[in-house]
Amino acid sequence: MRVIALLFVTVFSYCNIEAKSNTFIFGQHSDVKSGSVSVSMITNHLGGEETIVETMVNEDGSFIVPLEISKTGIGLMSLGERRYYLYLEPGSRLDFDFDSKRDKALHIKGDDGASECLCTYGDEFLFPNKANSVILSPGTTVLKEHHENLKPLSVDERLTYIEKQRQLELDFVESCEGAPSDFMEYLEVYANGKWLSTQLRYVDYKSLDSGKKTQYHQMLKDLSLDEDRMVLYPAFGVFIDNYLLNRTGEAVNRSLDYFKDWAMLYEYGRDFMDELGMATREYMLTRLLFNNLNPRKADSMKEPYQALMASVKSAEHKELLQRKWDRAFKFAGGSSAPDITFVSAEQEQGYLSDYRGKYVYLSFWAKWCGKCISEMEASESNRKAAQHPNIEFLFVNVDEDRGDWLNHPSRKSTTGTHVWTPGIKSEAAKSYEIFSLPRYYLIDPNGDFISSFPKASSPEFVSFVQSLSK
Repeated sequence: MRVIALLFVTVFSYCNIEAKSNTFIFGQHSDVKSGSVSVSMITNHLGGEETIVETMVNEDGSFIVPLEISKTGIGLMSLGERRYYLYLEPGSRLDFDFDSKRDKALHIKGDDGASECLCTYGDEFLFPNKANSVILSPGTTVLKEHHENLKPLSVDERLTYIEKQRQLELDFVESCEGAPSDFMEYLEVYANGKWLSTQLRYVDYKSLDSGKKTQYHQMLKDLSLDEDRMVLYPAFGVFIDNYLLNRTGEAVNRSLDYFKDWAMLYEYGRDFMDELGMATREYMLTRLLFNNLNPRKADSMKEPYQALMASVKSAEHKELLQRKWDRAFKFAGGSSAPDITFVSAEQEQGYLSDYRGKYVYLSFWAKWCGKCISEMEASESNRKAAQHPNIEFLFVNVDEDRGDWLNHPSRKSTTGTHVWTPGIKSEAAKSYEIFSLPRYYLIDPNGDFISSFPKASSPEFVSFVQSLSK
């Protein structure tokens, strides 16, 4: 089992259950004879932490996915290019038949309160790519199969299309009659949240006249965004980020960067977002600080952090902010880097402290982290140019299967020292709070963190390393 951060996974959790319990998912698909199947569940909707279990599909198309969960909720199952939503309960067994004739919803045979409905929108959906998408305006794409006519759509045509898709999905929710009420409520929230986000993504917000913007703001009020169920919907965070960017950018008449302009976004979000209620605004501001808070920004964020902590009503938001604040200083410059153990390709145990006396560029990665692999490839020339007896490039792999690390081409093609630790739940990963990847640290010869440094692929990295050695 591994824990990663992914924005596109949509999972919803409800009631808390103290003890973890095993849930098993059994299935067989006649068209899928190889590859893998994975099931995801969000464990922290604000922080983006996600539990995902992946297993292989047998040659006959059958598979078993074991989950250890403590909450009832919605999971996303990925099987090949297909995505399915599952209602999951601790201790239950899901046993379903992909050949079911029920339109857009498959009956599940199970026991112990297993779900009665396994759903997909249109039975499956595919993510856009260059082969099956059409550009409607700069920066926007829509799948070809969504349109009979591929001509660029006007604002009104796009809004009409988006509303039609929303209604189809709400009709689908009704077709799941007999499914658990939590499941149906989640699907309704998903359809409405997707509808709002799609308007921001596929319709140029700045191109809307004041009347349509007023209508859009009224839609927000009509959807009752202050309800807890909206902020528990993981992808709602992505929507609220985009909405804040659009509204603030409109106010200052320029495009904004979510991370670079966080202070301005915080100010406008606090004072000018009057179409949002207090609960949604609290979530938005908490998310903004949570996503931006790191050792480099901690000093400048102290005042808004303290002000928000004094006004936050949600105990969960307050706990998350406190934890993130403490963590920002745990890894701040001058703090001692935790010592960790790892294993070499020759199965020899090593320690981070073995490199005391050198600068250590510490990079955590895994085969399932595309950004990790891209960064390793993009920074190869810089690492070679920055080679010096007093710096060590240490790559710590956190795949659960040591064989996956040993056989991965990046281990052999990347300049540096490669070691392995047994998964995202290993003590090494826990010590550095590896909830998402990639993660990079720079440690000085005394074993303390250096807070401000360019990542290895940055143009200024070589000169930065050379300055350390002087």
